[in-house]
Amino acid sequence: MSEQSDPNSTPGNGQVGENDQDSVTVPNQSVDIAVAKTVNNSTPNVGDSVTFTITATNLTASTTATNVGLSDILPPGLTYQSNTASTGTYNSGTGVWSIASLNSGTPATLTITATVTTSGAKTNTAQLSALDQSDSNSTNNSGSATVTPSGVPPNLLLVKRITAINGEPVIRLEDGSNIPGDPNNVGTKAADDDDNIRWPDTFPRKESLRGVINSSTITPAVNLKPGDEVEYTIYFLNNGAASANNVSICDFVPANQTYIGTGYNSLTTADVGGLAGSNYGIAILSANGGTPVKATNVMDGDRGQFYSSSFPSACTGTTNGNGAVVVNMGSIPNATGPGTPANSYGFIRFKAKIN
Repeated sequence: MSEQSDPNSTPGNGQVGENDQDSVTVPNQSVDIAVAKTVNNSTPNVGDSVTFTITATNLTASTTATNVGLSDILPPGLTYQSNTASTGTYNSGTGVWSIASLNSGTPATLTITATVTTSGAKTNTAQLSALDQSDSNSTNNSGSATVTPSGVPPNLLLVKRITAINGEPVIRLEDGSNIPGDPNNVGTKAADDDDNIRWPDTFPRKESLRGVINSSTITPAVNLKPGDEVEYTIYFLNNGAASANNVSICDFVPANQTYIGTGYNSLTTADVGGLAGSNYGIAILSANGGTPVKATNVMDGDRGQFYSSSFPSACTGTTNGNGAVVVNMGSIPNATGPGTPANSYGFIRFKAKIN
């Protein structure tokens, strides 16, 4: 304001171009946030877990991006399990991954693990949703990954038998019964024992399901006593319509018995990855017509392990206090015929001594 008049302009009229007003423009900083997404298994089965990995990268040469937000909401048919973020936090309720600052050239990652609950294709998308700066390239602000689960889940049959006593094979085949009071009663699972379409061989399937359910049915009669050795076999068969993935089989050692950690030292072939010099208490067959291999009792690179306590998630139910045998079988394809493909069928064996 001035008490004198200005011959070149009218004070306070806000007219741009008159010489009593001027301005400068402060440019808004811009960054380029690139978003990418992958999934570890694009063709899972219903019931499987899948893990999505979202990567956010600041491609700008020198500017730090601040208050970065990415939206990632799981579509129907995927149920949230857990997440791990290299930086920032992920809210599974809102689906927002918040990053306070993202330096130039340093990628940030978020993994989201979910359970597949329904069949059909499902696309999971991560989208840039918040940013203090402007983004100079909007074409790379989102990333998607699609999973297409099988409509029919696998069906893994497990049948347990006594297959040897004191080193003598039990040569008969005994089917389960769902008759109360029957010594071979296994409940409604009895029908599974006799899937004569996909178990290897034809009835009576000699080696495929050899053994008895109850030692009292062996003839001539066997009277087990302390110090006697019993061999247990858990047969498995995937007779569903899809591959069974990430299969782990656990069996608790029966009450009043002690696991024999040297039970299969005499087998010729060891499972891949076993620790040299270890004892072998587990036998594994994972191919119809193949040869059983031996696995160690310790945590090493082979598929078997004996746990005395602190059991893995594969072990459910009540422990007898005598430990458990756990074998990680990986993927088991579904059988399309008797023992076909070969690794749709197999078994696990261990031995225990009567206390």
